[in-house]
Amino acid sequence: MNPRIEPLTVPLKRGAMSRQMQDHLYLAWASVSKARAVPYEAARPHEWLQSFHAAVEAALAAFEAHASDAESPGSRLVAWRASAALEPKVARQLDDHGRLRQRIHALVDSTRRQDANVLGQVVRANEDAALLELYLSLHHRRLCDLFADAGLISSGAAAAVVTGGR
Repeated sequence: MNPRIEPLTVPLKRGAMSRQMQDHLYLAWASVSKARAVPYEAARPHEWLQSFHAAVEAALAAFEAHASDAESPGSRLVAWRASAALEPKVARQLDDHGRLRQRIHALVDSTRRQDANVLGQVVRANEDAALLELYLSLHHRRLCDLFADAGLISSGAAAAVVTGGR
C-alpha cells in the first residue's frame, strides 16, 4: 500500500494566501489514487477505460498546474535556488517534474483506447498507476521536507502531511 498524503497548507508561490491555495501535487496524487480505485468488470471494459482515463487526465492537468507553480518566477522553489543549503534539494524537485510528466503522459496515452487484450491493459495500467502514485507521494514528501528545511512548516507537520496525520 502506498503512503497517504495530505494537502500542503503553505502555497508554493510567495505572497499567495493559504486559504486560496490548492495543492495541485496532492490533487494529482489523489486523481491517480482514484484511477486505481476504478472497479473492473469484464462485461463492461469500456466503462473502466473511460473512468480510468478521465482520472489520469485529471492527474495530468493537476500535475501540470503544480509544475507551472513550482517553476514560475514567483515560486518559493525558484527563490530557494539561491540558498546553498536548499539548492540541491530544489534541483532534484524541479528535475523530477520531467520524469513525472513523462510517466503521467505515458499512462494517459496507454489508456486512450481499448487494447485487444483488455485484461492485460487493466493490469498494466494499474501497475503503472501504483508506481506513479508512489513517485508522486515521494515527490510530495521531498517538497514537505524542503518546506520544513526552509522553516515554513515544522518537521512534525511535514511528517503528518506525508502520513496523513498518523
